[in-house]
Amino acid sequence: MSSNEIISLLDSPTQKDKDFIQKAYDFALKAHEGQLRKSGEPYFNHVFETAKILANLKKRPTTIVAGLLHDSIEDGVATEECIKKEFGEEVFFLVNGVTKLSKVKNSGAERHVESVRK
Repeated sequence: MSSNEIISLLDSPTQKDKDFIQKAYDFALKAHEGQLRKSGEPYFNHVFETAKILANLKKRPTTIVAGLLHDSIEDGVATEECIKKEFGEEVFFLVNGVTKLSKVKNSGAERHVESVRK
C-alpha cells in the first residue's frame, strides 16, 4: 500500500499532483497511526481505499487528497486550520462537507438533500 498505487490510477499526473497526493498520504498515515476499526483493520485502509476509488473515477487530485483526509478533522487528529494551511481552502471545503454529511441522520434526511447534493 503506497501513494504510488493511487497515483498510478491517474491520467498523466503532474509532479505537483504527485507531490500533493504524497503529502496527503503521509499526513493521513500519520494521523491515523494506531487507529483500528472494529474489525481490527487499520483505519488508514479506509481512507486509502476511498482515495483509490476517487482516482479510479478519474477525479481531480484535490478530490483525491480530500478522500485521504476526509476523517482527519472528525477523528480529532487535525484541526480545520491545519487542513486549510497544509492543503488549501478547496480541500478543506470538501473535507468539511464530508464531515457534515456524517452528521445527517436518516430520520431527517429530506431536509438535508441540498447539503448532500453539494
